[in-house]
Amino acid sequence: MAEFGLNHIPFGFRESDGAIVDVYAVPRGRRCGCICPSCRTPLIARQGEEKVWHFAHASRNVYDRTAQECDFSFFVSVRLMARQLIGSELTLALPEYRGHVSRYVEALQDTRELDYLVTAGRSIQLEQVEVETQFREVSVDLKGRVGDFEFVVYLLHPGRHIPPVLEALEGVRAGVVAIDLHGLAGTFAGVAEAGRTYADALAEFLRNDVSSKRWVYHPRQAALRSQAEAKFAVSIAQEIEQIGQRPVLEAGLRADKGAGYGDRDTRVTRQVQCECLYCGSQWDGREPGRNVCPKCGTHLGTRILSS
Repeated sequence: MAEFGLNHIPFGFRESDGAIVDVYAVPRGRRCGCICPSCRTPLIARQGEEKVWHFAHASRNVYDRTAQECDFSFFVSVRLMARQLIGSELTLALPEYRGHVSRYVEALQDTRELDYLVTAGRSIQLEQVEVETQFREVSVDLKGRVGDFEFVVYLLHPGRHIPPVLEALEGVRAGVVAIDLHGLAGTFAGVAEAGRTYADALAEFLRNDVSSKRWVYHPRQAALRSQAEAKFAVSIAQEIEQIGQRPVLEAGLRADKGAGYGDRDTRVTRQVQCECLYCGSQWDGREPGRNVCPKCGTHLGTRILSS
C-alpha cells in the first residue's frame, strides 16, 4: 500500500466553477485546472501508477515562497471538501461521553475519584444542516438540529483548535462535537486498493469514525455532574463515618477477646508525636498510619519521635 503523507493534497479548488474537487475527478497534470485551497498556488494532478494520487504545487519555486502559508493545505482541502459533501441531513455515529470528579479527602488522607456517564455512544440524525455558519458568534463548520436541540460540529487539525466560547457553554440547549481530521492520511492511503475516491473515504470517516470524535459540550452535562458530586459526597461521608466507628467496634472486640487482644489493639491505635524531616514541623499523629505533614502535605518525610 502506498503511503499518503500530509504533504499530499487530496482535494483542489477548481477555478472554472469554484468547486472543491477530488484528484480522482480531474484530468491529469496541469490540465486539472485547480489551485491550492490554502495558498492559491496552481496545482498539478499527479495520477501515476506507483504513488498514491494527489495534487502537488505546480512550481517548486512558487511552493518555496508559499510553503509557510501552506503547512496545512492537506487539512484545509479536507475541511472544505467536508463542508461541500454535507447535504441537508447527516447521520453521525457519536462516542460515549463520561465525566470525572476527584477530591482529596483530608480525613482519609487520600484521593477519591468517581466516573459518571453523560451519554452512551449512539448514532444521531442531524437535520436542517448548515455549513460554514455561526453559533454563539463563532464560525463553525456544521450546525443542524436533533429534535429540539441545536447540534454543532467543529473540525480540528493542527493550527485549528476549539474556540474557548464553545468550551465554556453553560445552560445551552445544544450539543457540540469536535472531529479531529489528523487520522485521515492513513485512511486515504487505501482508497485505490478499495476502488474508492478520497471523497468517498472522507464521507465515510465523517459519518462512522467514532475514535476521531469527542464531546465538547452536552446539554445534560452540568446536571449530571451535580448529581454525581452529590452522590460522591454521600459516599465519602459514609466512608469517613465507617472509619470513625472502628475504634468503638475494636473496643467491643477487646472486651470479648480479653487482655491479650486489648494490649495488641492498644499498640495499633497509640498516639504518637510526629516530625517532618523535610520542614521540621511537629504534630500529634497516630501509629500506624500515613501521618501527613500539615505543612508539606505528604507523609513521605514523617518520623515518629515518641508515643
